[in-house]
Amino acid sequence: MSEPTLSLTFSDIYAEVGEFMGYGRAATGKTAEVKRHGNAGYRRFLAGMDPRMNSAYDWSFLSPHDTIELWGDTTGDTPAGLTGTTDGAGNSATTVGMSAATFFDSMVGHRLAFAGGSYEIISYASGKTVTVLGDATTVGSSSGCSVTANGVYGLPDDFAYMMDDPAYETDETPGTLANRSVSWIRHQRSGEGTVTGPPNAYAVAPRAFTTRTGQRHDLLVWPVPASNRTMRYRYRVNPDALSGDDDYPYGGAMHADTIFKCAKAAAEEHMEDKRPFWQDKAKEAMAASIDMDARNKPSNLGAMTDNSDDLSPMYDRRGDVSYD
Repeated sequence: MSEPTLSLTFSDIYAEVGEFMGYGRAATGKTAEVKRHGNAGYRRFLAGMDPRMNSAYDWSFLSPHDTIELWGDTTGDTPAGLTGTTDGAGNSATTVGMSAATFFDSMVGHRLAFAGGSYEIISYASGKTVTVLGDATTVGSSSGCSVTANGVYGLPDDFAYMMDDPAYETDETPGTLANRSVSWIRHQRSGEGTVTGPPNAYAVAPRAFTTRTGQRHDLLVWPVPASNRTMRYRYRVNPDALSGDDDYPYGGAMHADTIFKCAKAAAEEHMEDKRPFWQDKAKEAMAASIDMDARNKPSNLGAMTDNSDDLSPMYDRRGDVSYD
């Protein structure tokens, strides 16, 4: 299915900025500048600052539904291929290929063990292919491999925060994991020892920051699953900047006018002797876009019940209820 023709591309946005700044739509010699202002306006739009409430609004389109596999201890046959490569910083790495699906994207950050050593998984390509840090081109050539489950699962690179509690795709009791603190999960592990079974609680923990990967997050669950279980959840994304001319911004055709005005407002702030015309217009358009997007939000969240016994369903009201 193709994108509606009224949707913007990045080239539409920065051409509009170039024309507003007097450079013409081609912005010859000024392309980098107008692209910078275009992305600044895009960030302003994504922030969703409601001028009426002076508070940030959670756009519905920035909260996709996704699934994550909570895998148990995983073993694989002898790798079908081990290819030397490098990571983004030029360090030695190895691409590991399997003949059968073995890996999950939530394994990034865990260690892939061979008879001759173990290596950190640094990227996921498919169920049959991952890349590990270090030279593993020989140690695994005659042995199987394994990944040990510890109840920690890597969340998507663009993860910002959880919107809903993860829920099982199949019948389980309880159907939804209860939100707990990281310290609570760790206390359970230290107090109960090794316990396996269907997870019933979760926490989100930031990984230690590295310049190689940027900020990443893990999903911690308790107990550690003994077998693979698929969870469905909704999270807030951290969008990428627009770079290619044909890149589409979040929001689609319905918010195209608001994105245009935000981009012009961002450029206007850097121009001398300019009244804040487009900044005012952008605020008006932002309010209208927020009202349109709010139609995608639920009008009824269901009964609000006490969940202290972990048995009642929980409803997350963040971003949906305001008080005067």
